[in-house]
Amino acid sequence: MKAQSFTATIKKGSKELYLSSGQDTIAKNGAFVKIGKNEICYQIESYTSLNIKKKFEAHFDHLLLKGDYSNKIFPGDSAKLFFNETEAVYISKILKSPPKAAINDIFEFRGGETNGQAASVKVASLNADGTIQEVYIESAGKYITPPESHVLASNNSGDVIEIQVDFDSRAETSIFERDFDIVDSKHGKTYLHMNYPFPNEIKEGDLTLSKKVIILDREYGGESEFNALCQTTSDFSPINKIPLMPPHCLTPHAIYNKGIEAIDKRLLELEKQITRLKNRN
Repeated sequence: MKAQSFTATIKKGSKELYLSSGQDTIAKNGAFVKIGKNEICYQIESYTSLNIKKKFEAHFDHLLLKGDYSNKIFPGDSAKLFFNETEAVYISKILKSPPKAAINDIFEFRGGETNGQAASVKVASLNADGTIQEVYIESAGKYITPPESHVLASNNSGDVIEIQVDFDSRAETSIFERDFDIVDSKHGKTYLHMNYPFPNEIKEGDLTLSKKVIILDREYGGESEFNALCQTTSDFSPINKIPLMPPHCLTPHAIYNKGIEAIDKRLLELEKQITRLKNRN
């Protein structure tokens, strides 16, 4: 016998049971699911997936989404957060060189807002007078806001070089993951309060969130449940399809009651058949 436990959210009057993000169940269509403290078992009619991708504004301890997503994103959900980063891709011109430099000298970029790593260039060759002839990118850097295209860079000795740099989006972007403690919605906006703050330097980005959705056989009649502990059972008796109680069942009485309902229904059908046979005679 197979039983699975998971947490999920459903609103009163809905047929959609949203599993918490990152959770799954392999119960087949037709299996029964017990939702929270509700004593009634519901049958799984089908499954679907919810995949959300939205632009967000970051405000230190919360994210702001345009639109009302309070019926799809719930406390306890987790999302992946992407944001644009740029990097140095090409040194187009050396505008100013210190009087003397050395091969392999490294100059680190000044300015811009980094995500922990500034770009740098290394001296590749010198002119006859000792000034820098050519440099190449030693480290492309990670920038939330890059410096202006005319960049000042300095080495450990304090010498400064001015170069013209082309920046472009990074192919590999950083990804943050955050859980949401509180989800509020008002005036057409959704506020996602995070379990710990977001870097102050990041002001906007993209949110992705995926979760599985169970479609029930009928509308949920209980009070709305948020992150409720749920359990499925997929095993039935071979003849009359009476639900069987799985090991370590969270609510054995709910499965028992559902079995009694199935037996009662079957007995009623048999009584009707017997009555019809008697009437023929």
